[in-house]
Amino acid sequence: MNPTRERQGAMALLASSVRGRRRQLTGLAAWSVVQALPAYLSGYVVAQAIDDGFLAGRPGRGLVWLGLLGASLLVGAWGTRQTYERLAAVVEPFRDHLVVIAVNGALRRSPDLAAPADTAAVARVTQHVEIVREAYASVLMVVQGFLVTVVSALLGLFTLAPVTLVLVLPPVLVGLAVFVLALRPMAVRQRASILADERIAETATTMVRGLRDVVACGAEEAVRATVAEQIDAQARATRAVATVTAFRSITVVLGGWVPVVLIL
Repeated sequence: MNPTRERQGAMALLASSVRGRRRQLTGLAAWSVVQALPAYLSGYVVAQAIDDGFLAGRPGRGLVWLGLLGASLLVGAWGTRQTYERLAAVVEPFRDHLVVIAVNGALRRSPDLAAPADTAAVARVTQHVEIVREAYASVLMVVQGFLVTVVSALLGLFTLAPVTLVLVLPPVLVGLAVFVLALRPMAVRQRASILADERIAETATTMVRGLRDVVACGAEEAVRATVAEQIDAQARATRAVATVTAFRSITVVLGGWVPVVLIL
């Protein structure tokens, strides 16, 4: 299949997953603001607890400020709970839609007796749909969590010490750029891993169906080598996914730790 058509189909599928879910998305954005409250207030509240409370010889006032921080954490936890419910309202129907697409595709191919049997259909429905669902949910959660944390932290930093933004913003933007550049290689390797898994299912199903003939012809070693080749290919694809996934830690270092080192 043409890669451009594949990308267009994927984008159309993702667009359909959020179409008609304005209420859930609006609720997700609203509760994300509540979830961001602790990150926004933490720096300012701790600074006030120290400067206006403990260092000023007023420990009671310092404890009041810390109590306010604790209250904001409770409110943020409630906001996190609500955001997960809104995320589920978007992700679970998407999973159901994927199952329908996979099953319909298998049923359309079944009547074609001239075509090879779609032996990967079961793996596609039972495993690969879950992989896509988890990846979709992870992307939504990561993007939502990233926006909540970074935006609220930057706003809090701007309120507390705006001069430090010069040290914080460049590494954050570089880390974000690295993450965006890594998205396409991650998607390519994840797709290769899924297709390799499907080929294992197809090869194993064909081998089991013809097991009697394999034994009768003494072709055990040849069949074993064929299956082992597919397993090795799937293992290589999985390792490639793990390598690219580990590469994302660089974005955490750039966006999370470098600003701390620069400020210190």
